[in-house]
Amino acid sequence: AHVGGFPVAFHEDILDEHAGEAVGKLEAGQVLMAENIRFYPGEEANDKQFAERLASLGDVYVNDAFGAIHRSHASQVRLPGLLPSAAGFLIEKEIHELAGIRNNPPRPFVLIMGGAKVKTKIRVIQYFLKKADSICLGGIIANTILAYKGISTGKSVRVEGLEQYIEPISLTDSTLHLPLDVVVSTDTSGGAPVRTVATGNVGEEEMILDIGEETQTLFSHVVQNAGTVVWNGPLGLSEVEAFAKGTRKVAESLRNTKGRVIIGGGDVIDAVRTAGLEEYVDFMSTGGGAMLAYLAGEELPGLDALT
Repeated sequence: AHVGGFPVAFHEDILDEHAGEAVGKLEAGQVLMAENIRFYPGEEANDKQFAERLASLGDVYVNDAFGAIHRSHASQVRLPGLLPSAAGFLIEKEIHELAGIRNNPPRPFVLIMGGAKVKTKIRVIQYFLKKADSICLGGIIANTILAYKGISTGKSVRVEGLEQYIEPISLTDSTLHLPLDVVVSTDTSGGAPVRTVATGNVGEEEMILDIGEETQTLFSHVVQNAGTVVWNGPLGLSEVEAFAKGTRKVAESLRNTKGRVIIGGGDVIDAVRTAGLEEYVDFMSTGGGAMLAYLAGEELPGLDALT
């Protein structure tokens, strides 16, 4: 295969005895691509020997994985200590684009959050409740907060064990916007009956799968008046057409904002592209969780290891 004019070969197992041999055969201008290292337990375990094995295959390390830079994994934090290391152009661009929002966002500053990876996202809400002017929540993160606060969510997907993060959140906080109404069904396929109900009127056998029209209108109004919009994660099960309307309607409201728009995370980027709205987005971040962590003032272990 060729990428950008460079011949690219693939080596499946970077730990086998032939990996070094494959690297040794490379000529100037050739590229060897390895399997995703997150398939190896040593990566997420931040294993020293795994990092040393990776280091043995090269002379210089360039980290350009912004989407993983907030994780204390072997390739992020151990490998830079074993080889001369630098950040790549993508990481440089990400930090450049996000630094202004982190330090002094044009206001009103609006944060929209949905999708999965709830633990990563809910951890930073307390910070953004102080930093942002409005926070609009949908998806599993909204379900989780509503369920913890004693509001009926039926059989909706939610995440347990996050009490320490949810307890301080007040539903009466004027910054926080949870769904006013929700789209529910007993089946995620869209094949079962679908209805819209006021939040709290979800049946025992039903699941919340999208935000309703009143919520779409509220969120869209907030977006239209924003000076900055940061959006991470879809507001419903957007890959199923029956539950994609909420995310699409809020995305369409980006047309009407004069504010700076930054989105992060594959699902919401896909939704914006599917709706043909890329021209209304100022920056698409390659790392949803990393983007939120950086904007929330958290340290990025992979970046710290390079400095």
